[in-house]
Amino acid sequence: MLKISVLTTETSVRSGKNKSGNEYRMVSQPIWVHLSGKPFPTESKVLLQDGQPPYPQGDYTLHDTSYVVGQYDRLELNPVLIPIPQQTQKAS
Repeated sequence: MLKISVLTTETSVRSGKNKSGNEYRMVSQPIWVHLSGKPFPTESKVLLQDGQPPYPQGDYTLHDTSYVVGQYDRLELNPVLIPIPQQTQKAS
């Protein structure tokens, strides 16, 4: 199971206009991904949907709906985080 840690509820916003002149707004939240074989977690970001509140601090894994087959039949990741129950965390 992939473990993802959320250490802060702070978010960052990027906005502007794309090449077509349409405005965009992307809200992201920092996360730490615990990769197998790595001694320390790797910092990354997760994009939040419009109006989605930040994930609370805690440990998460990916929901099954995070994996999608996208354009050109490529496997893509659209992260949806679900909390890891406390009992499971202690057993790790």
